[in-house]
Amino acid sequence: MTPAEQDSIRKSTAQIEEYFKKHKNDKNIDNVSLEDIIKNENNKVEEKRTTLPDGRTQITQFKNGKETGRIYYDSVGNLMGSERYEYDKKGNVKKETYNRSDGTIQQVNEYKNGVMVRVTEYNEGGNVERRTEYDNGGMFSKPKITVYRGDGTKETEIIQDGEDSKEIHYAEDGKTVIFEE
Repeated sequence: MTPAEQDSIRKSTAQIEEYFKKHKNDKNIDNVSLEDIIKNENNKVEEKRTTLPDGRTQITQFKNGKETGRIYYDSVGNLMGSERYEYDKKGNVKKETYNRSDGTIQQVNEYKNGVMVRVTEYNEGGNVERRTEYDNGGMFSKPKITVYRGDGTKETEIIQDGEDSKEIHYAEDGKTVIFEE
C-alpha cells in the first residue's frame, strides 16, 4: 500500500470516529453506512458571516473550498435574497441562480466553459419574463445575442460584425420584423 493510500485510510478512519463521537446518541445511528459518513463529511458546507458597511449581513457558503452561494439579510435580519453557484468538472461556474427574498427565482445565468450562454429572468409569479441567449459565433457565423419574450417569441436579435452591429426588432409574433438598425 502506498503512503497516499495509507493517509487516505487514516483520514477516513478519523472521519468515521469523529462522526460516531458526535452522533453516539442518535436513534438511527445503526442505519448509517460508512460511505454516507465519509460522503457527508466531504460535502460539508462552511459559512462565513460578514456585516456589510450599510448594516446588511452577508453569509457566504463554501463547499470543498469553492463558493457555492450567498445569502443576504437587511440590518434588522429580514431575508433580502440569495445567490447559488454550480460548477462544471473543470471548476468553471456553469450556473448562477439569484432568488428574491420570498425564495422565488429572479434570474438564472448559465455558462459553458466559463462563457455566458444564457440569462433567464423570471417575474414575481415565477414565470419566465425574458430569456437572452449569447452565441459567440463560429468559423462561419458571427456572434449574436438573441432576446426572447416570456412566451418564447423572439423580441430582439443583435448580430455583431466587428465594430458594426445590426439590431433587429420583432413584432409580438416573433417573426415579423418591425425595424432594423
